Amino acid sequence: MKSGTELAAALPPPTVPFYRAVPGFLRDPAALCTAAWREKGDVVRLSLGVTDAVVLSHPDHIRHVLQEQHKRYGKGRLYGAVRKVLGHGLVTSEGETWLSLRRLMQPSFHRERLDALVETLVGTIDHAFDASWSAAASSAVPLPMTKPLRRATAEIMTRATLGAHLRTGDFEAATDALDTINGSLQLAMLFSLVPAGIPTPNVKWKKAVETVDDVVLRVIEHCERSGEQAHLLSMLIAARDADTGEAMSPEELTVAVRQLFLAGYETTAAALLWTFYALTQHPDVEKRVLAEIADVLGDRPPTYGDLAKLDYTTRVINESMRFYASAWAIPREAIEDDVVGGFRVPKGTLVIPCPRNAHQHPGFWNNPGVFDPEHFSPEQTAARPRHAFVPFGFGPRVCIGNAFAMMEMKLIVAMALQRYEFSLAHPVTRAKSETVLVVPDPELRLTIRSRKASASRTAGPSTDRGRSDGLSAHA
Repeated sequence: MKSGTELAAALPPPTVPFYRAVPGFLRDPAALCTAAWREKGDVVRLSLGVTDAVVLSHPDHIRHVLQEQHKRYGKGRLYGAVRKVLGHGLVTSEGETWLSLRRLMQPSFHRERLDALVETLVGTIDHAFDASWSAAASSAVPLPMTKPLRRATAEIMTRATLGAHLRTGDFEAATDALDTINGSLQLAMLFSLVPAGIPTPNVKWKKAVETVDDVVLRVIEHCERSGEQAHLLSMLIAARDADTGEAMSPEELTVAVRQLFLAGYETTAAALLWTFYALTQHPDVEKRVLAEIADVLGDRPPTYGDLAKLDYTTRVINESMRFYASAWAIPREAIEDDVVGGFRVPKGTLVIPCPRNAHQHPGFWNNPGVFDPEHFSPEQTAARPRHAFVPFGFGPRVCIGNAFAMMEMKLIVAMALQRYEFSLAHPVTRAKSETVLVVPDPELRLTIRSRKASASRTAGPSTDRGRSDGLSAHA
């Protein structure tokens, strides 16, 4: 796609005016952006008062911003307040600072390095199940899944990153702090767009960051003394810049780990939440997943070598990320004038590439409104451009932990289905976006039963079970 302001003089029309855009953005920004796309097309301008936002839904336009012309777009003002609290790490930094960090950290996330983490992950998943899921399975009382999944992924991320050496109470303190930070993230991003002279509420998350940092610094000191190698932090401590040979400073390590936590645990929990929901709605899909797990694993714990063999399980997780698209937006700010889709995008414009919409785009997907893991069969995947499916972003800033997240999700799904049967306790009628995530609303509750204690599969009472597409997050 060509770029140059001489090619287009027109801004995208203000297809969603201020009086509709602002309340809609505050109430449910994902629903607003999806409705605007379906009504008005692939390039839509929202009038938000303090700024305009351009919503991009065509995969080619998303590729343009995130890859082809990525130097014209940054995190800009949107992350101003976030940087003040979270620091200049991989998630928030720009330019040469970001590039240097990326080069330094990337080797720690290579697939061969992740092999060493599988035993830690499997043990942590076992512990998480024993801590909350097993009690629910014994009582058959419906379990609200959001908090247990967030706790499980937070514990996995904590122990995979920091190792097992946390003081009593440190894990709970760190995960509570992470919840506080994530709960303030959307507010901080919105405040970043408000002109400096306008007073804004105080985002009270500095104490939470101090709590996380206190835990991280203690574990860094332990790792440096012990020389342990079985977690991400030890790999980051050992990392050296290829050009200078320099290691990361304690401050850089702290910021890196802090941001890995925030980028990793809640997004993974949301994707898993939708995956378990989808399995309750599609018994034929669940049956195939169970057969594959039984064939590959039997009753034993999974190993790194098993993950590649869980092909259909991987398709189901990918289809959940496509169909429900919990990570619905990848916001950027234009740092130069540009042209997207034939429209001028001036410097300073908030640009919102929407994977949620791209994953439903009829020009790239067969029957996009149907939940079907065969969307990720080798044949369909080969016929579709890579940028049509971007659950972890795209281009140079694609999520550094994407392989880790997929490994984690496959382990959790496989180990959960080995142990438990799931059925939907109450119908879920709609989805709602929280920050840059889409989650079920009301909170998803599943009845969990021990698979060994059940003589046969018991169907859940879901009123959606007969629908071919389950609950669409785009409803």
